[in-house]
Amino acid sequence: MDALSTISAIGTQTAGSDEAVSVNDIIARTARARDLTQHKVRDIRQVTNTLRILALNALIEARRAGELGAGFGVVADEVRNISTQVEGLSSSLASELGGEIEALEKLTRDMARQAQGARLTDLALNAIELIDRNLYERTCDVRWWATDSAVWEAASHPTKDNGHYASSRLGVILDAYTVYIDLWLCDLDGHILANGRPERHHVQGQNVRDRTWFSRALSLRNGQEFAVADITTEPLLGNAQVATYATGVRQDGDPHGALLGVLGIQFDWQPQALTITQGARLSQEERDRTRVLLTDAQGRIVAGNLGAWPTTIPDNTPWRTIELYRIGGEQPEPIGVSTSRLPDGGRLLAGIVTSHSLQLTRIYEEALTIAFLMSLLLTLVIAILLGRVLTRQISAIADTANAVAVGAFHRRVATDGSGDAFDRLGLSINAMLERIDALVSQLRMMTDGLAHDLKSPVTRLLSVVEQASTQTRDDQALDALEKVHREAQTLQGMLSTALLISRTEAGFGSDRMRDTTIAELLEDLAEVYGPLIEDSGFTLHVAAPASLAFPLHRELVSQAIANLIENALKYAEGGDRIALDAAMAGDALTISVSDNGPGIPADQHEAAMKRFGRLDPSRTKPGSGLGLSLVEAVARLHHGALLLGDAAPGLRATLRLRRPA
Repeated sequence: MDALSTISAIGTQTAGSDEAVSVNDIIARTARARDLTQHKVRDIRQVTNTLRILALNALIEARRAGELGAGFGVVADEVRNISTQVEGLSSSLASELGGEIEALEKLTRDMARQAQGARLTDLALNAIELIDRNLYERTCDVRWWATDSAVWEAASHPTKDNGHYASSRLGVILDAYTVYIDLWLCDLDGHILANGRPERHHVQGQNVRDRTWFSRALSLRNGQEFAVADITTEPLLGNAQVATYATGVRQDGDPHGALLGVLGIQFDWQPQALTITQGARLSQEERDRTRVLLTDAQGRIVAGNLGAWPTTIPDNTPWRTIELYRIGGEQPEPIGVSTSRLPDGGRLLAGIVTSHSLQLTRIYEEALTIAFLMSLLLTLVIAILLGRVLTRQISAIADTANAVAVGAFHRRVATDGSGDAFDRLGLSINAMLERIDALVSQLRMMTDGLAHDLKSPVTRLLSVVEQASTQTRDDQALDALEKVHREAQTLQGMLSTALLISRTEAGFGSDRMRDTTIAELLEDLAEVYGPLIEDSGFTLHVAAPASLAFPLHRELVSQAIANLIENALKYAEGGDRIALDAAMAGDALTISVSDNGPGIPADQHEAAMKRFGRLDPSRTKPGSGLGLSLVEAVARLHHGALLLGDAAPGLRATLRLRRPA
């Protein structure tokens, strides 16, 4: 009954108390109930044993008394039976209640372990998120403040007045952003021109060219990028622990302007790190027992509550117990510690204070929780690093494939001879590219040779026909010679176009990309084709931004647009308008030639762009079927494509060109 009362009291006190009850209190009360139950069961067994002895003595005396003791003997038998039943009940109580209490204790311990593990995981992830968010805000700050007019004017014109004004502006920023020790404006030689707290830190005129953050900031491509150095002690700031963020100061605050200097902001690391770690919602017991120390690759303390790395503890120590002083502690404490060497060369020590009053199982549970958090962080770091390595390897292969696709058949995948999967894949791709290069070279030689070999006889044929035309006076013969002359010119044009397509697809001309004003290019084409367009009954409209410039092969793009204009003149029957439009669509230049003729059905767009493809089955209209093929080859040379669409009514042919990589 006392054991059940104790269990009931636990539930009553837990539900009715205004004070917080920890899981450890429940475990302790459960253990106490188990011990109390076992103690009371032993007492019951002692009482029943005593009753049995008394019943046995009573039976002996009843036998001696004869008939007078017969009634007393019956009572003694009943007492012996009751004691036997009580013994059975006590044994059953000890077995069943004891088992239930042990199961309850195990479940409570499991619940405590799971709850504590989940809680510490959430705290660790929350601390990581806070640190990450805090550090990301620093990158925003440095890029923002570098565009302040006082900053870039002082860097552009480093006069005394400009430097004083820049210092005052930086001081205003520091008054609002107390997480920084100081802000430094440096020229390109590393001399500090201005700082936010000149009365406290006399750093103006000092040179910081040897600082890592300064050299990294000089190599940034634009004002949208930033540099950051490892946490270190800064001698010019009294050896304070700082994390320095830097970016370039550029002309007029333009992210793409000329580089004038460097802005470095000194983030006060130690108090900020302590604020985050000490702000973790740990119980006082957890806070008092936990010991953590994180150092960088040079052994400098980044965060923790130990004064120094123990000299007797090597890297990657699984578990051992030593005595250490914590920060603010007067006496050494017995601490069970585990250490790990981090991928960047830093070291992490995690420990728990041990004492005779702590149960060994609790030590193991908390150590496993800390180890889980450490492994979680290490796994995240390793996963990120592995992902970057794989991305870099795959990107190199993709870049090579893209280069080959636009005609750079000499490109190969870089291999290191390691024999790993990526190395073998690179070798296989290179062998394939060698074969493709050889086949394309043979095809190019054959095509060029065939075109050259055919052009000479065709040219001679034209010359003979022209000479014959001047020497004959027969009208029928002249008509026949004129037809032969036209067909020979058509054949010569087909050969020239086929040769040009072959050279374009092979990448010839990719080294002749020049910045070209698109409006001027279109106006030149309009001037050349204007009379022909008017004679054909069409009007020409040109629309392009005057400032639009783009790197391209002017001659090839002009030829491609001319082909599209000629196609519109040939096939836009019933139309009266041709439009040339140019614009930027993201990072791509689009040049469109549209008409208001009958257009081409969507299901025939692919056939229209095939080499020697003709949508006129009777082939009564002039043409070779190579015009759009040349346009598509020019588009691919510019990393783009030819797109056919509906102009509603009519056809819109769009050249989409991209900048070279």
